[in-house]
Amino acid sequence: AYTLLGEISQALARRREACTYFEAALRFDKSDLKALTSYAVLQRGNEVLVSCRERLETQLDEHPTWPDLHFQMGQILAAEGKHKEAVASYMEALRFNSSYGSAYRGLGDLYVIQRKNTQAIEFYLKALHYQPGDLLAYHALSRLYRALGLVAPAVNVLEELVARCPHHSPAQQELLTLREALELLDDEIRTLESAVEINPDFSDNLCNLGDAYTRRGLFDKAVSCFKRALRFNPDLMSAKEQLLRVKAIRERIQRGAG
Repeated sequence: AYTLLGEISQALARRREACTYFEAALRFDKSDLKALTSYAVLQRGNEVLVSCRERLETQLDEHPTWPDLHFQMGQILAAEGKHKEAVASYMEALRFNSSYGSAYRGLGDLYVIQRKNTQAIEFYLKALHYQPGDLLAYHALSRLYRALGLVAPAVNVLEELVARCPHHSPAQQELLTLREALELLDDEIRTLESAVEINPDFSDNLCNLGDAYTRRGLFDKAVSCFKRALRFNPDLMSAKEQLLRVKAIRERIQRGAG
């Protein structure tokens, strides 16, 4: 029960509270590797990380096909900064259980660390596809969408998070802020659409509208705008770059949700 309470606190971004619960779990059961792994990742002290990794290695020697152990090893390796080894551990977890949502979340976290945000989208969406109740994945995906400037997708994720966890005050506040931003974005889109109607061959207006559509999650409309801008101005680098970006985001979202 303490381990579960710790996981809930961790998902709610209550780090100190989560550590307290994991410590309590370990006082009652020192063999609780799940609690130990989560505690070690939160504390990030070298001694506790090494101790946890050694215990996981022993367990993996005895149970090499258990996906939970490979996932927990991935968490420890990621906390130690051993990203390639962590990827290998998460992939091993998926080899033995291809629908292991937490492993997909772990891969998403590693891609974010490497600043490969577009690729990370796909893994967070897969995590939620296989494990719809993963609050950590909702958190991570909403942060990622905000970092990419995708206002509407971030709102959708936070709405789902708040629906599943209505007492999560930080998420509720973030949702209110983003809803206000979404209203302003809709006003901006209406203004830009009017500008494009007046000057349909003005590339800058088309690029601005394409950017606004991207933030609104209207990726097909955004692609159309950037293509139109390039027809009128084939050398417009901003349109080329934005077109490639929105196509990559759209592809990752489609693959992750598929």
